[in-house]
Amino acid sequence: YGEKAYAQKPSAALALAIAQAYQKIGNDAKYNQWREKVLAQDPNNVEILIDMTRRYMASQNTAQALKYAKQTLSALPKAKKPEGVDEKAWKATTDAGYATAYAVVGANAYQNNRYAEAISNFENSVKYFKRNDSAYYHLGLSYWQQNKLQAAMLNFAKAYVIKGSTSASAKKYLDQLYKSSNRNSLAG
Repeated sequence: YGEKAYAQKPSAALALAIAQAYQKIGNDAKYNQWREKVLAQDPNNVEILIDMTRRYMASQNTAQALKYAKQTLSALPKAKKPEGVDEKAWKATTDAGYATAYAVVGANAYQNNRYAEAISNFENSVKYFKRNDSAYYHLGLSYWQQNKLQAAMLNFAKAYVIKGSTSASAKKYLDQLYKSSNRNSLAG
């Protein structure tokens, strides 16, 4: 019914409702189709942009994740809180959007050996999500590449303390860096 109504009178709001309905029933193919229709009519729909950034990042489609991350960063400053959403929930949504988008842009910069750009983006990511172990881990790697060992160790320590998926690697690199500057000892 929704698709027929949309065919007669297309709108971003109706396309969003249809996309959300397909998402709820687990029809990813239709959900993907309809979120594209939402963006065709409302290219600044931050909720869809954030979702697309996350989905493409999770599927390791870097080019698409980067495309939507950049669109997200462009749309967020001018985004308006939707009616019926309280301030706290909207802030959580926008903070998550910034954190995710900056992390994707930072990861792309790191993969392309642009360490200063990676650092800037990962620092922005952790401003919005303090427990982003992956961002701290990549900050450590980026600072290490720039031979800023104290900053690298600090960020590896943060990644380790959070106990996320990067914890073991962060600890290994932290120990390695600390030993190299402390006579091959972990004392202290």
